[in-house]
Amino acid sequence: MKGIIVFLSIFFVLGIVSAEEQSAGTETNHPAGISALATNQMPSTTITIVGSKLAAYELAASGEYLDSSDIREHSYDNINILARKMPGVYAQEETGLGLLANISLRGVDTHRSQKITMMEDGVLTAPAAYSAPSAYYTPTLGRMSGLEVMKGSSQIKYGPHTTGGALNYLSTPIPNHQAFYLKSSYGTDNDVRLHGNAGNTFTTDAGTFGYVAELHHHQTDGFKTINMPMGPDDEQTGFDKTDTMVKLMWEPNTVSYQQFEFKVGYTDFDANETYLGLSEADFKNDPFQRYAASQFDHFTGEHFRSYLKHLIEFNEQTLTTTAYYQKFHRNWYKLNDIIVDGTTVNLAKALANGGNDLNNLKGAYGGTWRIRANNRDYELYGLQTAYEADFMAGDIEHHIEAGGRLHVDTAERFQWQDEYQADHLGNVTNIAYGAKGAAGNRKQQAAALALYLQDELSVERFSITPGFRYEHIENQYIDHNADNVWHDGSMDVFGFGVNSKYQFTPASMLFGGVYRGYSVPSPYDNLKSGMEEETSIGCEIGTRYGKNHFNAQLIGFYTRIEDMISGGYVGGATDTDGANAGKINSAGLEASAGFDLGQHQNWGFKNPYWIAFTYTDAVLAEDTNITDSGNTFVDGKKGNQIPYIPKLQLSCGTGIEIGRTGIDLTLMYVGETYTTASNASDQFDALGNPDARYGKTDDHLIFNGSAYCRITNNTKVFINLRNILNEEYIASRHPYGPRPGQPFSAMLGFEASF
Repeated sequence: MKGIIVFLSIFFVLGIVSAEEQSAGTETNHPAGISALATNQMPSTTITIVGSKLAAYELAASGEYLDSSDIREHSYDNINILARKMPGVYAQEETGLGLLANISLRGVDTHRSQKITMMEDGVLTAPAAYSAPSAYYTPTLGRMSGLEVMKGSSQIKYGPHTTGGALNYLSTPIPNHQAFYLKSSYGTDNDVRLHGNAGNTFTTDAGTFGYVAELHHHQTDGFKTINMPMGPDDEQTGFDKTDTMVKLMWEPNTVSYQQFEFKVGYTDFDANETYLGLSEADFKNDPFQRYAASQFDHFTGEHFRSYLKHLIEFNEQTLTTTAYYQKFHRNWYKLNDIIVDGTTVNLAKALANGGNDLNNLKGAYGGTWRIRANNRDYELYGLQTAYEADFMAGDIEHHIEAGGRLHVDTAERFQWQDEYQADHLGNVTNIAYGAKGAAGNRKQQAAALALYLQDELSVERFSITPGFRYEHIENQYIDHNADNVWHDGSMDVFGFGVNSKYQFTPASMLFGGVYRGYSVPSPYDNLKSGMEEETSIGCEIGTRYGKNHFNAQLIGFYTRIEDMISGGYVGGATDTDGANAGKINSAGLEASAGFDLGQHQNWGFKNPYWIAFTYTDAVLAEDTNITDSGNTFVDGKKGNQIPYIPKLQLSCGTGIEIGRTGIDLTLMYVGETYTTASNASDQFDALGNPDARYGKTDDHLIFNGSAYCRITNNTKVFINLRNILNEEYIASRHPYGPRPGQPFSAMLGFEASF
């Protein structure tokens, strides 16, 4: 720790020495008064849902925008951490490293981000948003140039999961001049990161051309150790992930402005990750251990993505058309259950049972480890178009947005299960390989037509925006392990809403809206189980103020959910179907503020302060009828809290930038949560059976820090510190038992941009 303090002190001293080299000049106030916040100008082809921090301030609804500085400030590569900087956004940690996102907006179910519309550059990026909403692919945050969230009015433009809202990742844009970026770091647990991109834009007789090529690589040994009966295993518990991307752009010399953009990207992902947690006692003793039975658990994934966009502007009108194609393969080969003394035991029950069941997981009692290959293939493709037009009708200014999307996605599972016989020393004595497809051989597909229309009508300081969304979905599935027959059907869903805004002064406004949202079930759940779409009515009212390097917003919201969809949750005792869990009421308050004291006082350096606070009361409005112990909504009673939604969440931070140096400090507090809708405080299900998935997470306070020193105007060295107080806490009890957040870690790196 002394070394870290010395290192930070050197940064600070260097900053004071070089302060005179900093250019004088003050930042010009934006009309919205948010000059303390950086804005990010995006190329016109980039499809955004918010657009910038300035645009977020001007919205007639709730929305958040984080730019590249927010991501790079702490070298964030974990979406679950960064998400908490935005009010109204919750994240359930699972691996401690953010490999799989579990994002919730305003109190909806967090599981695998299945209740939000997740996009990259305005294109659906969940592997199969209709066919299999649970997203086992999460875009790599570290390679992004921005992250935006839209709540409230997102119900109109973005689907098919509009109850919660929309999350859009923004990839690296094509630069408007020759540019080069390189970032490299090394940290705790042999954490190695490399991120680089290069691009340029140039003009020829045929028009303007541009490109950017990018590589992002992240690998780590992980922060857990597999404990074997004969001593710790050398097997790593980390991951290795590589992303590549190329974008090409052409602006032809035509009368009307046009732009073509082509993107292709590929992700290769390899992780030694498991579903298996720990017993309560073992977690208290050492939360960063793993049992011998998890030694073969391994996740592999490959994601290919591409699109071709065309934009044309004419007579105050814009038309953007995008054709896209993506493919994702993953195989999570992981412990599914065990056989001890001739009895098959669910892992969560084995953790809570103790005795021979737990000893078997530790490799200290003989038995069989049944490892399932959750082998899946996903494919999606489609064509979407968005039209915008501005015109005057009398004294009323209209801004019309209309669009449509033809989309097809498929999810195909071809699974098998192998049996590893182990002795009392954890040695595998025999392996019986299962037949391919015997543990799940099913395909499901959805084809959807989505249409939306909204019109913003403005008169002087007042605007009102009504809108409507409609989707027609054709569902199909075939189960080769059952009747081996294609089943098909269709469903129609719609959403609508209206929001309005009144601009009291250039610095202050009042806004609000009422919206009907929905979330659609998978084809299998819809056709086999008769599951209906989830619907919701939500309303919000808020106010914003921004002036003289200060900005603040306060928003109250209420959402009533009908027929809430609860999928067959990870960690289920069987391959469970989803179910409509009933009604939910979610109400809360979102508040955020930012202020740069240094710029406000004209001190010649920046000294920003910020805070984001969320209070949420998300409860069941009626009893659930779910009985499967693997579903988080099992045995839910009216008035019980929604799993993994904390009542209180707070993030705040401050920093100082003097000359060539800067220091930034953040605090993040997350309140405790129940992990099932039964709201059990101990590890027993409704029938009194021991089960490690029941209980609570721990409230926790995480203190992070970062510092940098510029060597030249274009290069700098930096240090990032995470969980400085080394807080140990239960972040999740799913899939199977208590799981920790990441302990203290540090990284030292170099960054250059030209």
